[in-house]
Amino acid sequence: MTCAWYVHIILGLGAAGVVLWPGCARPGGGGGKDTVGADLAGTEGGLPEVSAGEGEAADVAPDEEEGEEAPGTWTGSCIVQGSPVRLFEPKKLVDFPSVAFSGSGFGVVWVHGASVFFREIGVGTGGATEARMILDGAKTISAELQLFWTGKKYLLAAQTKTAAHRNCCASALLFDGGSAVEDGPVCVINDNCSFSFPDVAAAWTGSSLLVLGVQGYEAMAVEAAVFDPETSRAAAPDMVMSRTSELGTEIYSVLGSAWAGERAVAVVKREDVGPGLFAMTLDGQGKRLSKPVAIGRHAGFGGAAIAGESIFLTRVGPGGGAELARYSLDGKLLQQYKKMPLAAPVSRVDLFWDGKVLWALWLGGKKKPLDLLIAPLSAAGELLDGPHLLSKGVARDPSSFRAAFTSSPFGPAVAWLTADRTGGVWFSRLLCE
Repeated sequence: MTCAWYVHIILGLGAAGVVLWPGCARPGGGGGKDTVGADLAGTEGGLPEVSAGEGEAADVAPDEEEGEEAPGTWTGSCIVQGSPVRLFEPKKLVDFPSVAFSGSGFGVVWVHGASVFFREIGVGTGGATEARMILDGAKTISAELQLFWTGKKYLLAAQTKTAAHRNCCASALLFDGGSAVEDGPVCVINDNCSFSFPDVAAAWTGSSLLVLGVQGYEAMAVEAAVFDPETSRAAAPDMVMSRTSELGTEIYSVLGSAWAGERAVAVVKREDVGPGLFAMTLDGQGKRLSKPVAIGRHAGFGGAAIAGESIFLTRVGPGGGAELARYSLDGKLLQQYKKMPLAAPVSRVDLFWDGKVLWALWLGGKKKPLDLLIAPLSAAGELLDGPHLLSKGVARDPSSFRAAFTSSPFGPAVAWLTADRTGGVWFSRLLCE
């Protein structure tokens, strides 16, 4: 079986984060996301070599010499707020969780079957609204959900199939936290897409939604377009990568995008000549600012986060230990894989960037079901606080686990789901000072 890498984007209060994961099939069967977080096959196809052995735990190219600033350190402390909240009980056919902070609550979306459901958890009481369907699977089949807050309403980016648009590469849907769902979804990047690859990545710029999608059944081109929530209209997409692009490849996945000040950082993968991870930058109108650059050569890629001017990668190393590497946006190796102080064995590690702090979220433990833990990290991978146990006994099978993250002034929040017998959709948060 050939596996692909997948992404989940988180944007909160202007802070951007992205987590990527490898995958083969989503819970409940069929194609789609799967978060295994352990080793992929070794990369092939002529990717550039890094300057030292990947298995070594050495620091490379100190930031001061390159004139770059590492993600900010953090001196706060956190506690877990209460027990996890179960938002949805069915364990089968659930996928694609996403969470966003609205200022008064945390909105969570997920797919059950082919339909999209939503609940909102209040900041003060912690109570949750009733689950409601915002996209009916009988009319709209949805995948690859990414939820944002515009300052007025929730904005959902997704890949959809409808009668009007039988295979929309990327669509957008506006709705509030109550019962109203505006007309939509609006197809932002046109038809002729395949659900075989992760085709949607989105970033909130502060006033509009920048969306990237893979256009063509053969995944031959990456296009970018901007959706305006004030008018509910999208500009015509621009091609930012084609089958004759600099990568010399014909099949792409667009894995993720995050807004970083005055530009977006996008991560893409080539699918046809061996695993390859690349980064490029775009402006707020979807115009490409830089050519794609390779982010090293790596086996065992597990998760990643776009954090300011850096891209962090994780993997599970020998003995089940978690390791962290860091690259610049132009592909320069800033720190090779280095062991993180997370108690082994670790089954998978996700990374999230909240605009100030890099967070690790991982499944760990020697017995199953595995526990879910979270902690803030320094740029060198050291723990700044914690670790904090979000929930015991989350998943027996790490491949059935999905997680989404958002930031808030009170601390991070995590929505997760799993399709095994400990399953359902869950929510938990930290209170930090």
